[in-house]
Amino acid sequence: MSYAFTGMRGAIFRKHHPTISIIFNAGDVIVTKMFSQVNYSTYTSNTREISVTLLNNNLTQLAYPNGTLIPELISELKSENDDPTIEGWYEGVKGMRVKVRETNNGQPPKHFRFGVIGCYTAGMSQERTIKYLYDCTSIYRCDIYHYPNHNSNANIDNICST
Repeated sequence: MSYAFTGMRGAIFRKHHPTISIIFNAGDVIVTKMFSQVNYSTYTSNTREISVTLLNNNLTQLAYPNGTLIPELISELKSENDDPTIEGWYEGVKGMRVKVRETNNGQPPKHFRFGVIGCYTAGMSQERTIKYLYDCTSIYRCDIYHYPNHNSNANIDNICST
């Protein structure tokens, strides 16, 4: 669905626990997997744990159909060399705040790459102005494109300085 820097060098941060906000320019989005790509070519990431807060159409914390807020989701590692991954079935996602919680060396994250797998309706929504309601490291506006052909028509603009 969206790949922020996967298969690329990745983002390098100066801050220890950066928060990255991602906004999807699509209608109804269902997310099934979110991950930080650790290994790519010679650009190994030091990211070991991430957390994700899912956002609704109002860019506030997403809730289950019964109204209960979906809590901050924390990644799991199956082995030391795996990508920090969060899996589940989350409907109505408009965006997310991703936080790098831990690195393997205590340094700020290097070569951070993030992927989202899921599906969405074909209708694209109009652009909206993003208001900063919290401190951020960077915000990415992602035009969603089809998986697995994820290298075509990608449009990710960094709209908040790092």
